[in-house]
Amino acid sequence: MASATPQIPEPGLFRGRRSAGVLAVVVMSLAVSLGGPPQVTATEASTLTLSASSSVITWGETVVLKVSFGSAGANRIVVLETSRDLLTWENINILNTDANGNTSWPYRPATNRYYRATFQGAPDLAFARSSVIRVVVRQVVVLKPSSSGRTTIVSTGTQIPFSLSVRPSRPELLRTTFTLAIYRRVGTSWQRFATRDIAVDPYGNGTHTWTFSARGEWYVRAIANPTPDNANSTWSRLERYSVR
Repeated sequence: MASATPQIPEPGLFRGRRSAGVLAVVVMSLAVSLGGPPQVTATEASTLTLSASSSVITWGETVVLKVSFGSAGANRIVVLETSRDLLTWENINILNTDANGNTSWPYRPATNRYYRATFQGAPDLAFARSSVIRVVVRQVVVLKPSSSGRTTIVSTGTQIPFSLSVRPSRPELLRTTFTLAIYRRVGTSWQRFATRDIAVDPYGNGTHTWTFSARGEWYVRAIANPTPDNANSTWSRLERYSVR
């Protein structure tokens, strides 16, 4: 008896989005009917995307890095990579996507960083890499002494040694500077009376002594200035003084 002629699927039978499973079944069926071993053909590359829950965070906060790989990227291994300069990349985690091709990871970076996700490829799915995203990390500054929102009453000529500390502070990070701003109330408005730029030591600390030389209402606040490693901090809480 003559062997049956293999039936080739009609053109257009699989128009539209083709899943890896449908293509694999078609290829394997044809191979078996022709007497050859089953084969699996790689699908077209699936789109791999990476996003972050926020593009700017404060030191100590957590950012969630979210990977989306589509249905063809379900149950795959994806590598998260990071870089400071877009030249040198290092792996920070290996993730497994779920049945929908998604996964996420909470991360607490100390410095500004670039991120990307990479899929190394498989017999049935081509290599893929996401676009690069960036997350900026603000510094945190603490100004002391602090009256916790109350007004401190002092005499004319009183000297206050202000201490400032910033985080993160690591030996490998570039040192930042503080700006200490002193305001005085003139009539019904507050006017900046003076500013002082203060360098920090290797531990992220700095000091400056201010003399309240005139009566009136004053306040002091500080900010850590930006570096290539970190964004500037927000302004510290106001420290109010009433000079009598």
